[in-house]
Order: sequence, then C-alpha cells, then structure tokens
Amino acid sequence: MRTSPKSALEAVYEIVMATTHRAEPELSALGLTMSTAYALWAMDPEEPAPTMKVMAQRLRCNASSLTFLSDRLVKLGYITRTEDPANRRFRVLALTETGRAAREKALVALEESCPLINLTRVEQDDLLRLLARTLIEPDRAPAGGSDRTDREQTGKAGAKSDG
Repeated sequence: MRTSPKSALEAVYEIVMATTHRAEPELSALGLTMSTAYALWAMDPEEPAPTMKVMAQRLRCNASSLTFLSDRLVKLGYITRTEDPANRRFRVLALTETGRAAREKALVALEESCPLINLTRVEQDDLLRLLARTLIEPDRAPAGGSDRTDREQTGKAGAKSDG
C-alpha cells in the first residue's frame, strides 16, 4: 500500500487484498480461487455437513453462485454434494479427506500470507476483540457510522466535577 489507510474500512480492505495476493500461489497450487477457498473455510470439519442453503448464508451468496463454487470443489474431489438424509429436498456439502487436507493447507497459506502476522499475539487478540464487537449485529450499524465520541467509545467519558 502506498499510503496509510484513511479509515478502518480501508485498512481491512487492504489487509484482505494483501492476503489474497500473497496466498494466491499456494491456493492456485491446490486448484483454488479465493472464492473456492472461502467455501472450504466455511465448512467446519467438526460440524455436521451443511446444506446448500446454510452454505449460501455463510458465504453471503445466492444459490447459483454456490452451485458454481460447489461444482468446482466436487470436480477437485474436495467435497461431495448429496441428499440431506434428514430432508431429501435439500442437498448437503461434505468435505472429503482430500478436501480436509486442502482446507487445512489453504487456511495455513492464508494465515501466513496475512499482514496481521506482523502484530504480536496480544495485539492480534486485542484486534480480534474489537472486530468481534462489530460483528455482533453488523446489519444494525448506523448508516453514517457511530455518533459516539472517541471518549465515549474508549470508556473515558467521565462525569464532570461541579467543582
């Protein structure tokens, strides 16, 4: 990046773009694009196989986009797409053993490519706490940003003395 970001949003964007650019060779070697890597990332191997509807919600995409992504992952042998045993009207996506390994390699590549590795563990934990707060109800954020002052946001707004 040529200059310092002018906003937190710009900084987040630049971090994502830098990570994407740096991780691309490793992802490409796995046959993945960022979109297919995101799809693998959204499939937690410790959870039950998600339905296509759940995956579309996780990825914030429409059904046709998810079908395109899942077709690519099926062709790579990373996932299977089968009927949901609980409801035959739905399809579930499950990681294969090859897919689990590719997912792990992709996540390592993304983590090692992310500029946040330049922060200390404590700094990363602090940043995570701040970012997690913004994700609690992201759809309810004020349109023009927060109207709270910096002092209120940092908890330093104290009562005035009547002195």
